Amino acid sequence: MSFKHHPSISVVVPAFNVERYIEEAVDSLLAQTEKFHEIIVVNDGSTDGTAERLARYVDVDAVHIVHTANQGLGPARNEGLKHASGDFVYFMDSDDFILPHFVTTISTIIRKNPSIDLIFYSGEIFFDPDYPAEGRADVRRDEFRRRVSGLYPSGLEAAAALLATRLFSPSACLYVSRRSLWNSELRFKPIVHEDDDIITRLCARARVSCITRSALYMRRIRAGSIMHARTSRRNAAGYFCALTSTWQVYADTLHARHRPVLLRQFHAQAWQYLHACRRAGIVPTFHELLFLLRRLRHIPRAELLRTLLPLTLRQWIRQGKRLLA
Repeated sequence: MSFKHHPSISVVVPAFNVERYIEEAVDSLLAQTEKFHEIIVVNDGSTDGTAERLARYVDVDAVHIVHTANQGLGPARNEGLKHASGDFVYFMDSDDFILPHFVTTISTIIRKNPSIDLIFYSGEIFFDPDYPAEGRADVRRDEFRRRVSGLYPSGLEAAAALLATRLFSPSACLYVSRRSLWNSELRFKPIVHEDDDIITRLCARARVSCITRSALYMRRIRAGSIMHARTSRRNAAGYFCALTSTWQVYADTLHARHRPVLLRQFHAQAWQYLHACRRAGIVPTFHELLFLLRRLRHIPRAELLRTLLPLTLRQWIRQGKRLLA
């Protein structure tokens, strides 16, 4: 397929109780130097003034507002996908915004590489004015940056390049993908950390892929967002779902050069799962531990020990170390 003119890009924006931010998000999508094919906003059962804020866009060309009962971020994105008709699709969070040259940059990459399936790019963070100053020093400022750039023959080889930098954010806001990749089997799950679950499966489907260091996305750091909610059992369950998906892709992959990439991703997600268990103060189930032990050659022993030891015992050990120091 060739794109001599403007590649069509649909953008899907799930929105839940974001009356303070939704207009800035949508306005950034409308203020592009080249236009999106369509802007699909899914009001996911908001109970604040989000629906009223969205009403001002009802008569704007190429903006489609979809109202649903509250389902969660993943299902809301899936709902938007049902309405998308562009050659490519982009998922944007409703409390963030993109820079005016976003579409131009992505379209230029597509026109130069008509067979491309997946494009990764960087994002920058900014703090909401209400975000506490004392917490800002703990926020990692380079989390959404890509440290490499280039063209790769497959999505998994692009993933390998990102994993090698130890900075591989799976956020759906940080890539544009060919819409035909998203068939009935590739959908966001109704879990926390749905981005971690989907990224490996998406990369496994993608052929020619590109990474650019260009920062096109502005990620808002705010109190009360899903991203900064307290770690709970749902977080651990989300990571476990992600690592089981990665293992399934690994088991189904025949290309020898791709298997080490998937195994590395599986190990990383296993660490995230155990870390989430520890932070939530829960112990993995026997089934979950058995799954890990059967598949991990080098289990993250330190993280596993921290997870299995009761919190009080870990505190005693730390106190003992301090007394002996």
